[in-house]
Amino acid sequence: MKFKIKRNLLLKHINRANKGIASKSPQYILRGLYIEVLDDRIRLTGSNQSLRIETEILAENNDDLQIESVGTSVVDAKIVTDIIRRMSNENVTFELIDQKTVHIFDEDTEFKVQLSFENDYPIVQKGGFENDFSMSAEVFSDVLRDVLFAISKLEIQVVMTGVNLRFERGKIYFIATDSHRLSQRVIDAPEVNSSFSVIIPGSNLNVLLNLLEDETEVKMSVNDSLALFSFADYSFYSRLINEKYPDTDAVFPKEFNTVVKADTHEWFQAVERAAIISSGNSSNMITFSIDEDNKKIVLSGVSDKEDSYKEELPFSELTGDNLSVHFNANFMLDALRAYGEGETTFRFTTNRGALTLENENFEDSFMQLVTPIITYD
Repeated sequence: MKFKIKRNLLLKHINRANKGIASKSPQYILRGLYIEVLDDRIRLTGSNQSLRIETEILAENNDDLQIESVGTSVVDAKIVTDIIRRMSNENVTFELIDQKTVHIFDEDTEFKVQLSFENDYPIVQKGGFENDFSMSAEVFSDVLRDVLFAISKLEIQVVMTGVNLRFERGKIYFIATDSHRLSQRVIDAPEVNSSFSVIIPGSNLNVLLNLLEDETEVKMSVNDSLALFSFADYSFYSRLINEKYPDTDAVFPKEFNTVVKADTHEWFQAVERAAIISSGNSSNMITFSIDEDNKKIVLSGVSDKEDSYKEELPFSELTGDNLSVHFNANFMLDALRAYGEGETTFRFTTNRGALTLENENFEDSFMQLVTPIITYD
């Protein structure tokens, strides 16, 4: 195995593959960077037990890469990354010697690094992928951001640490919930002509999100155990969570007692102010007091030290019953931040029932739900 390459180009792709490596993986070989040198390309792979990132550099019509001989090797990711980062010349040469040593050199500097991994890097079954669909990376990134904040951080709720992608004819539902809140985006996908559902770990999707570039297209396909995202010169594999996702359609209320329409940004700023005080209480609780009779809404909060906050909120429409209801300030901030701007409709049930949110900029393609904090005073 031997090739010569522009140092910065190699470093860029090493950094990409490194995002898939867990430095303390119990599977020792997965702490390494897998390098495959083929006749027409170099493929770098970083993997852990949950995801796999492959990135390729093509040799055809590429003066930045010259392949002299093919082969494979698993190298210490940290050492090789540090070497390539600190070498000073424009080009570097990689050479595998006797399957035991990697020789990395340029005109002035050379390193010889002993291999500490057996060359038995796990392979991934690349067959059986189906149910393809494609969308722009920009749209896909936006959708992921709109739901990922709502996944559970508790590993005991394994199914809720993932995002449910539910495919129905012509549509894809992206759903995340931690049982206290829920975020659901729906996008049109004319190429989807069957119905199925998969759950992808949210931690993996966060890694994917950091790799996406807006100007590219993302193609997704699935098999029995993996989701594959292909874009630019990447192949990103994620394991699936093999459990049944909760029936989230059933949690959205069908009837509402109080409806408010208000500017998203104005309410977001008000909740930020309330959170200064509410962060000082154990449940980060804020209170919406809705007085339909006097057309008045007051947001308030109290800390455990009895610091207090109160503000009258602006709104464009208020109908229904009087209501006093408590929410976690961070949950409300996350929900409003996801919408960003425009007018949001808040549909309240009771002080014990879920709040449903929709925003005018998304019509019915982006719905959220936040459950209240129930008090007994």
